[in-house]
Amino acid sequence: MAEAKRRPGAKSHQAHRPILPEPALNPPSVSDRPGVRSSLMNRVDRWLRGSLARMSDDEVLRAVEAQSPAETIAEILAATPETRSSSEFDWSELLLRGAEAKSRIAELAGGLLSSSEAAAILGISVPGVKQRMDRRKLLAVPLPGGQWGFPALQFAEGGHVRPGVPEVAKAGAEHDPWTVLSILVDDVPDGSGILLERLGDPAILRDALDRLATYGEHVAG
Repeated sequence: MAEAKRRPGAKSHQAHRPILPEPALNPPSVSDRPGVRSSLMNRVDRWLRGSLARMSDDEVLRAVEAQSPAETIAEILAATPETRSSSEFDWSELLLRGAEAKSRIAELAGGLLSSSEAAAILGISVPGVKQRMDRRKLLAVPLPGGQWGFPALQFAEGGHVRPGVPEVAKAGAEHDPWTVLSILVDDVPDGSGILLERLGDPAILRDALDRLATYGEHVAG
């Protein structure tokens, strides 16, 4: 029997199947690729060994003295010829500048004491120092390895905390501790020392508190 011809414009009675999108193919995760982590580790190890072999003694010492693993890597990058960048926005250069700034701030603050050294000055236990720090009675800045450094100039002779330090520590609670310390190592107007040393003077304490209160405004501006 001959097949009947469909009239032009007539609709087919055959059901249309919806066209479904093909399922997306998710790329395999790193954990699905055997040897990826090991390969990366070997690559980093080869680069690190090669870089260390070409570094001078001074460059190696700077890397050893860096305050964090990230700053150590930045020192190695800066010392390795093929990774040096002339761009002023090079992240390793910025990181090293930050490390140098912190070192300078710490120096101006009389150096940083460990919790045990601070405890010895105050005549209390190390947990007691941690408690005072948590209660904003002492100034401290974070260091690598989860340690804290206590600016030496916050302590007066006789094993006492300088007047004004607790007020400043409390006022700076919302700021980065290094930011607070960078403000406190500024010179007082008469050039007789830094703010940290002169917080016992009500006028200078008020100046320091005003600077902390308006810090965010200056940064935003």
